[in-house]
Amino acid sequence: ITPELLMKQAYVESNWDPNIVNSKGYTGLGQIGSQLAEDYKKANKIKGDINLLDPKVNADIQKWSMNELMNSSFINKGNSTDEVKLAKALAAYNWGRGNMSKMLVKQKDAGVDIYKSLDWLSELPKETLEYYKMITTDNFNPETRPLMQQDYLKALENDSIIQNYYKKSGGEYSVFK
Repeated sequence: ITPELLMKQAYVESNWDPNIVNSKGYTGLGQIGSQLAEDYKKANKIKGDINLLDPKVNADIQKWSMNELMNSSFINKGNSTDEVKLAKALAAYNWGRGNMSKMLVKQKDAGVDIYKSLDWLSELPKETLEYYKMITTDNFNPETRPLMQQDYLKALENDSIIQNYYKKSGGEYSVFK
């Protein structure tokens, strides 16, 4: 999982607003839920509370979660290609691990190659499919997201409008490294 992918994912999750809390209680840059935060604390032997509105903490959990998903048995098996593993991890991050696992089993039982093909993508919910596409393509639709391709690419450089916005909102690009 690259810093660029995590940065792009955080944009799709939160528009890089580290203070956002959605109606379901998902919080911050990576839209981290309470169960994921608890899993992170347990895996990293952290006692006490953590502040999900802290951009560094939130980005650390996002990065940990994506790496944990990429290495999980239901994603990292069958000699899956890196492209397929990433697609599965992003879909699981967005739609939920259980939903993703069940759908993959159904697709495999129906004869779909879930290890080297992306044919199963068509079975994802529309929101999850769009989520995957927004993160994995360089072509953003400015009518559905205010981020343009050239602005995203500039954000990966030292100084840009988007990176400055992100810094003003309390974030630092280094949290994704």
